[in-house]
Amino acid sequence: MKIVSVYGTKKSGKTTVVTSLIRALTRRGHRVASLKYMERADRIDITSTETDIHRRAGAALVITSARRETAILRAAERRESLSQQLDHVGEEFDYLICEGQPDPSVHRIATAKHEEELERVISDQTVAISGIVATKLKDHRLPFFDVTRDLEPLVALLEGL
Repeated sequence: MKIVSVYGTKKSGKTTVVTSLIRALTRRGHRVASLKYMERADRIDITSTETDIHRRAGAALVITSARRETAILRAAERRESLSQQLDHVGEEFDYLICEGQPDPSVHRIATAKHEEELERVISDQTVAISGIVATKLKDHRLPFFDVTRDLEPLVALLEGL
């Protein structure tokens, strides 16, 4: 499975890049999973819902099942590492597209609003730049892609990783 993180500054186009990649890779026949890293959230579960009430009663694991989806909420002392999160992803997936995952060991697409913010989000594993800043760049040492105009070159780059 290829793992790619779209990582960047707040409101820099990360979700647009992630959803564009998911759609394009799926159209090409790939099985895609996604992982949303919620930097500032302490919890995923919404306060005062039945699942929250179950957790506050002491359940370390809550499975909630609706007609068309199942969610598993597991208590954790602290945020799981990417390695631990990968234990939840089945082997049937070709790609895991992460949004906001800061792990520097995986391939990264950097996003930013402004060019001067880029160096804060670029790592040794950065393979491309996209998001809002890509619509403004004239030149950079890394390839940059405006996914709102032409997504295919970025998808081809990912398939070649």
